[in-house]
Amino acid sequence: MKKILIVCSLFSCLRVFGQDAPYSTAQLKADLEFLHAALKKSHPGLYSYSTKEEIDAQFNSLAAQLPATMSGLEFYEYLTPLCAKIKDGHTLFNPAETVTAYHNENSRFFPFKIHWDGIKMFVALNYAATDEIDNGAEIVAINETPAFEIIEYCLLRMMRDGESPAYPIWVLNNWFNEYYSYFYGHPTEFAIHYRLGKGPIQTKTIQALSKKSIFENRSKRYPDQAFSRTADQKEGNGLVLKIDRELKYAILTIKDFDNTILEETYKQPFKKTIEQYFSQIEAGGVTKLILDLRNNQGGDVENGRLLLSWLMNVPFQLVAGYAKVNEPGETTEAKRNKPCKGPEMGVFQPKSRAFKGELYVLINGGSFSNSGMVGAALQFYKRGLLIGEETGGNQHLLCGNEEILLLPNTRISVAIPTLQYQIRKADKLSGHGVIPDIVIKPSIRELIKGGDEILNHALKLVSFGK
Repeated sequence: MKKILIVCSLFSCLRVFGQDAPYSTAQLKADLEFLHAALKKSHPGLYSYSTKEEIDAQFNSLAAQLPATMSGLEFYEYLTPLCAKIKDGHTLFNPAETVTAYHNENSRFFPFKIHWDGIKMFVALNYAATDEIDNGAEIVAINETPAFEIIEYCLLRMMRDGESPAYPIWVLNNWFNEYYSYFYGHPTEFAIHYRLGKGPIQTKTIQALSKKSIFENRSKRYPDQAFSRTADQKEGNGLVLKIDRELKYAILTIKDFDNTILEETYKQPFKKTIEQYFSQIEAGGVTKLILDLRNNQGGDVENGRLLLSWLMNVPFQLVAGYAKVNEPGETTEAKRNKPCKGPEMGVFQPKSRAFKGELYVLINGGSFSNSGMVGAALQFYKRGLLIGEETGGNQHLLCGNEEILLLPNTRISVAIPTLQYQIRKADKLSGHGVIPDIVIKPSIRELIKGGDEILNHALKLVSFGK
């Protein structure tokens, strides 16, 4: 397994990435101390999953083992195992903007979209200069490093809530070439060891490509697919309602809860659009509704509460309470934090015209933050059947309202939450997101065919019942 080298005498073996000047031990230690102080001052979930002693020990170990110099990306790689200690999905580390901008303009990247199913890595979409490796091929190793080791190494350095890998796996399945470049650099070519089905392992050398070439290839080969939360998206496609008037069912897809994205990218104000849709659902005599929250990374909490008011059949809570740091030096969150006000607290009533029919809710690892909170509320109040994969986030406790911090020397960006969302009281944190009532893991075979096993299962239930 690839390991970062942290001993001064071995520094000559460390990789140097692009236009990224080396930083001295004193500069790196100053950045560590700055980060530690900022987390203690503002992060209300710093000790949710690890004790103060464990967090302090991690920082002390990092400071004690710093080499003589490191590049900014090496230091980023060195820092990010903190994610596995803090275990908060909204605590996000990114390399310095100047470094990523340089590589986006000048370097080359891994030219495939991958799918990790928890055991194996597959080619989901081929963006390479040639089509020598088919979509659906299993990738066994990249440049002699086994695929499972690459995934494991990345996951140990990525955001997540608690013990759940659902969200970081979803992120890797969408942006693997970015994270691969953070931890494995920018080789000019890749020796891909792969196989088709149960066939023999083959090896092909594939040229790395610039971001521009990858974008051009994917646009030509997959013109109907969007590859970012805001880019490649079409107006009117953020909130989508389809009604089958003959069978009396509807599919409501909500791609985002973020007001800015909905209004600027999709030109769809949430409140107005949702009210129109539920009027159409009522007028169409719909008796069964499929709500698709997959790949919805959250957004404004008020929109989650508004959606629930159109779905619930009893008074409900979305968030039980909020807290923020009050005594940074205390050792537990109960002592560090104090209750505070936050959005959409309290008990809310359903709309008088709320949908009262059967509800099926589609979720996956990309159902994060506010969409995970909505899923948690629906499951808690037993409103609907949840189908798909575990959500990102946590069903009891989240942190949000991040402030972006730049480390003073390396300029690494760190998003630090400042508000704790107490979704539901629990004696002990589960360390997991919302677990669906019916678990369905999409297969690579269906993905490359453009199939949708999760939606198809819901449609069968709509047509034939449980």
